[in-house]
Amino acid sequence: MLTIQEKIMKRTLAMILLGFIILSSLGCKKKPVAIKGQEREAVLAYANPIADNILQALNEGNHVNYIRDFDETARNAAPENVFKQTRDLIISKIGKYVSREVSRVYKKDQYIVVLYRGKFENEERVRIRVIFQKIGDKNLVSGLWFNSPKLRK
Repeated sequence: MLTIQEKIMKRTLAMILLGFIILSSLGCKKKPVAIKGQEREAVLAYANPIADNILQALNEGNHVNYIRDFDETARNAAPENVFKQTRDLIISKIGKYVSREVSRVYKKDQYIVVLYRGKFENEERVRIRVIFQKIGDKNLVSGLWFNSPKLRK
């Protein structure tokens, strides 16, 4: 049976994820288009360092670095107290981040989506989805999800 704090953390995480889903899906009507070749390499040139920073900041509990490359909406959805609750939930269920590899890169409307297969201390197959949007001259994170059997429990 879950404690009240665990229920609150779980509900908070669900609300954050729901918010990201709603925000990133607004206006999404086209089918995803795979990004390949040189365009894929160009996307990964900015996406991989950003993803690595986010995952390292998650391990370290560093909120400032975690949201460094988030767009304004994503930043507002992840204040420090929510970051701490989300981090505590992830660490308690799947442990710290260990490594990742690119699974898929595609475009949907104005968004670029990079899917990673992540390895964490207590779970080998964690799906990490990072949504990017070009704002001005920067590619910023508009959405971030972690998905695995242990996180769904």
